[in-house]
Amino acid sequence: MQDCFTSQVTFVPNPNWWGRKPKLNPIIYKQMESQVLFNAFKNGEVDATGESQAGSQEILSNFSDMSDVTIRRANSLSISNIEINMTRPVVNDIAVRKALYQCIDSATVRNVIWQGVNWDEETPGSLLSPAWADGYEDNRPDDVKNLNSADDRIAAAKQTLEDAGYMQNDDGIYEKDGQPVTFGFTTFGDSNTVKNRSAAIQKMAKDAGMDIEIDSKPPSEFSKTLTSGDWDIVLFGWVASNTYLWNAPQIYGSTSASNFTHAGSEELDEELSKIITIEDHAEQCKALNEVEKKCQQSYAFIPIFSGPDVVVTKANLANYGPALFQSLEPTAIGWQNS
Repeated sequence: MQDCFTSQVTFVPNPNWWGRKPKLNPIIYKQMESQVLFNAFKNGEVDATGESQAGSQEILSNFSDMSDVTIRRANSLSISNIEINMTRPVVNDIAVRKALYQCIDSATVRNVIWQGVNWDEETPGSLLSPAWADGYEDNRPDDVKNLNSADDRIAAAKQTLEDAGYMQNDDGIYEKDGQPVTFGFTTFGDSNTVKNRSAAIQKMAKDAGMDIEIDSKPPSEFSKTLTSGDWDIVLFGWVASNTYLWNAPQIYGSTSASNFTHAGSEELDEELSKIITIEDHAEQCKALNEVEKKCQQSYAFIPIFSGPDVVVTKANLANYGPALFQSLEPTAIGWQNS
């Protein structure tokens, strides 16, 4: 049932439920800003932090010295990416999108996010398949994934813009026909992780002659903002399911409500729709990788990181935390020795 506050949802047992009796009554989920959540957990107002990919460093720094807590961490099903709204001025030019893709050093972004945390990973090359999953391939464009240093990335981005007729103005920002390469980066939340990774991406773009303006919003406005289309670029994550091979039309389909970039074509839609009709698993993976490589040629989807799932709970909370493709059964969540 929905609480009177949209930031809180309360679940109670259904008296007509015929299965295993739930161990908890009720279960309450609350949406909180990062610092509010940290304080609420420390004060005993909540029993778990909820799953977090990007906030693992802050979680560890806030809770590692607490007693009677457990920090549960595992591989993530999330693949975080920057999506570019192709209906917006400036970024509707493929040269600008390509230059942004080329200049972003995902390893640096990951170092900012997980500074001081024992976590390392390669840059994800797919929005559909986790890097550890069967059939995974790096489907990013060759003129992006073959760039091996910061200097190479910056040089390639600048060359892309210059080849498209852009020239640097007195401020070092590229422009064409009087239009500078200036666009917004909409972010959500007030955590240091969000602020620092946004600043890092902003600097990378500036080094390549592009001006990014940060537009910070509260997490509660995420869905409204994303669906409104009132943004240029935004970073968020897709979460894979055990049917991730079937998710290609949802993310890349030209008419899909979940394709916030508006990239795609009828020809690609036809290829995407065929993936779910292939019965052989290896052939299905091959088809998925082939069509995703084509979809990535729009330079509108930029995979950045996957990261770990991190949950901090009270020490004796059972059956709650990262579980990969296994679904957490709400009836099994409970307290040990109770």
